[in-house]
Amino acid sequence: MEAFYQEFGRRVREARRNANRMTQETLARRLRLSRTSITNIEKGDQGVPLHTFVQMAAILGVEPAFLLPAAALGDAPEPVPARLLGGLDKAERRFVGRVVADQ
Repeated sequence: MEAFYQEFGRRVREARRNANRMTQETLARRLRLSRTSITNIEKGDQGVPLHTFVQMAAILGVEPAFLLPAAALGDAPEPVPARLLGGLDKAERRFVGRVVADQ
């Protein structure tokens, strides 16, 4: 299970950095967590409740499946970089994410 949480944390960090270079502090504030909790999640030392996981994906602008390690899903979809989706609303971003995942 340790490898699962480490990979999950790596994906959270990647999505956070792709989300307009969001800081750990900003993500923590939006999730109502401490910055230390975000650090621990990204290191794979702390899990997250399901509702926090879904909220985290929404804040980061990725499908929840992207944050899950490939071992849990087969092949997880790659995220579409946030800078390419800047002019789209949330529903349009989700649509693009689904289309990319189906490729």
